[in-house]
Amino acid sequence: MDLRKLTIVAGTFLTPLLVFLSFPGPDLSYLVWIAFVPLLISSTLLKRPKNAWLCSWASEALRWFLIIIWLRHVTWSGTILIAVVMGLWQSVWFVLFRRCLRDLLGESRLRAWSVILLLSICWVGVEVVRTHPFGVPGANLALSQWLNSEILKICSFVGGAGLSGIIIAANLCFLRLGSLLYLSRSRGAVLKSLTEGVSVVSVLVGLLFISNWYVKEGTSGEMVEMEVAVVQTFQPPYRYWTTERTTFVINNLVDLSDQSRDLEYDLMMWPEGALPYSLAEGSSMNDLISFVVTKKIKRPLFLGNHIEADGKAYNGVAYFDENGVWDGSFYAKQALVPFGEYIPFRNLFPGIETIVPIPIDFQRGGESRVFEFEIGGTSIRIGSLICYEDCFPYLARKSVEQDADILFVHVYNGWYGKEFGASFHAAHSVLRALENGIPILRCGSSGGSCFISATGEIDKAYRDDRRTTENTAIRVLPVKLPLNSTRTFYSKWGSWIDGFWVGASLVILLGSLFKLRINSDRG
Repeated sequence: MDLRKLTIVAGTFLTPLLVFLSFPGPDLSYLVWIAFVPLLISSTLLKRPKNAWLCSWASEALRWFLIIIWLRHVTWSGTILIAVVMGLWQSVWFVLFRRCLRDLLGESRLRAWSVILLLSICWVGVEVVRTHPFGVPGANLALSQWLNSEILKICSFVGGAGLSGIIIAANLCFLRLGSLLYLSRSRGAVLKSLTEGVSVVSVLVGLLFISNWYVKEGTSGEMVEMEVAVVQTFQPPYRYWTTERTTFVINNLVDLSDQSRDLEYDLMMWPEGALPYSLAEGSSMNDLISFVVTKKIKRPLFLGNHIEADGKAYNGVAYFDENGVWDGSFYAKQALVPFGEYIPFRNLFPGIETIVPIPIDFQRGGESRVFEFEIGGTSIRIGSLICYEDCFPYLARKSVEQDADILFVHVYNGWYGKEFGASFHAAHSVLRALENGIPILRCGSSGGSCFISATGEIDKAYRDDRRTTENTAIRVLPVKLPLNSTRTFYSKWGSWIDGFWVGASLVILLGSLFKLRINSDRG
């Protein structure tokens, strides 16, 4: 194999590996800023556009597969299918990249920087459309920076997808600068290349300074403190319920709550799907929770659970006050997982529940809900998200629009196994906190429980997700809430900003096709 072919193969496989290492789990976040350069080089070396597209598709499919490999605990076939489809979706961007290659690597600095800007916008548009309305969130490049709150503060202006665009722009800059240095034949050309690099770094540092100041000013108001007991059940992922299993889950949850007797806290939080049976009017689960609240914890309780109302089933969040009373109101999950919480087009496939063990479909909630909780004479408004809803920026914004002071995220993540899935999922909440300038408290059944401040700092409830139930199942987290904080720019205008990314991307893609049509006609 000659050097050219070896470089192409190496670039195709190296980019997925570098991105994987930069994401939650390995957490080598700095790698993502150069991770796409190998694949971009491979694309430039391939002479035929079709081969370049197939190369990018294969590389992107592998990237997705590595990132979501923990989903194999749920389904191998689904993991592979998602990787292949998402790789195909992202490969559209690489087609556009190939068409802009001559201007990107050319001598004209204006054209090159214009191309970098346009390609970055298109990458953002691809991510936004994938998340909403197609409903395949996660794996945004910005996720790699979840532990770098100073960088993530840019999200308060452009959102998580916008930060992904900045990361892609950095990769394109490195490609261009590397090309200029490689092709330079004079000292002046080298100096010109380095000048471009210094300009890029200066702009990025300026953006970081402005965004950090902006977030700090927006969250510098009055602070209220409270203590929340977070219960992490470490419940195994049961596909089928037996009497023995239901008894274990209920007794485990009661025992864990009983361990809080000697702890000082203001309210308790249980994860999604905490109990094996539904809450409903007259349900025995209502009596059980009332008993736990009044006899064991003697504080208010927020829990995620299946809820039945008006003859329909919901995945919801309910609030029991310190007297063990639930008024029947609840938040219903708005973004349901297909083949996890409902079967699409069930009526068209009789008997499909024998293959996919989902006997009933959950109903989709229609709106966000904010619960009010009083502490020290101060009323606190608590918004709710359930499981992977924190991957959708617009759902977090809807709660913030209702003047929520904090978001509670209830998660059932026993399916992830003892790998990095819990951290990968929790990273999305960090983006939502910085986008909206609002603190977030997460309670995961098997990991990822933490408090995330409005400025992106993380206080993990459990330092090691692999520990046993007996010694890491419950912890009190100190929660600091900035009351009357200023909503961020993205929180106010996020819908318009995301619309701009998508609209601009369509214009750029159509313009590229129109230009190609003109060039082919002339040829």
